[in-house]
Amino acid sequence: ATLLGSIAIVMMLYYLVNWPDPDIRRYSYEVISSTVSIFCAVLLFQTCNDMVELYVLDGAGIEVKVVVNFLHQMMWYCMLQVALATLSCQFKKNEVKQEIMDSEEDMEVVEINMKCWGVLLAQMT
Repeated sequence: ATLLGSIAIVMMLYYLVNWPDPDIRRYSYEVISSTVSIFCAVLLFQTCNDMVELYVLDGAGIEVKVVVNFLHQMMWYCMLQVALATLSCQFKKNEVKQEIMDSEEDMEVVEINMKCWGVLLAQMT
């Protein structure tokens, strides 16, 4: 039953991404992208969380576990903020920022990078 369900879902996705209407194709790709992003975020977070539990929390008391888990969450939040600030060129000089803002191609690259890493890190946070 699971195999047939998986085949049916793949066939449905193939049908939707090849639909004649461009809006249906775009939304299908957006849903697939969001789903893959969520799975990647869960896998990455679970790996990091397992490492923290294995190397830091093994045999620790409840107080230590609460503090370490809070710090772990804050680490992801700070990583998100620093990544977005870096990708949006906030750490660059004003002249360089202005050059990037004037270039349509550079702004597109900045926007794509911010969407990619912002969504992934936000889901991990």
